[in-house]
Amino acid sequence: MDIEVFRNASRVVTVFCVDALGNPIDITSMTIASSAKAQAGDASVIASATIVKDDPVNGIFTYTWDGSDFSSYGNVMAECYASFDIKVDSTNLVHGQLIIKPGVTP
Repeated sequence: MDIEVFRNASRVVTVFCVDALGNPIDITSMTIASSAKAQAGDASVIASATIVKDDPVNGIFTYTWDGSDFSSYGNVMAECYASFDIKVDSTNLVHGQLIIKPGVTP
């Protein structure tokens, strides 16, 4: 899954966790984290997404990438890329690329 984020904006993504039958998964006691790195496997984290459990009993959470976290990453005048993942209780749930676009006006 790839996500676009502008350097001067935030990108909010809502996630609905469901089982194979479409029933909500209670995420109340789960630890959810997401980080971006220059490439998968790097030790150095560029930025971390903010995670909010909006309705944990019904498996709903949002994560937000703040474009300003990438203000000094890559060529600020050109599109660049970073790898990201979302982990639930230390298990990789989702991974993909952040496509970081130059921002014009905050």
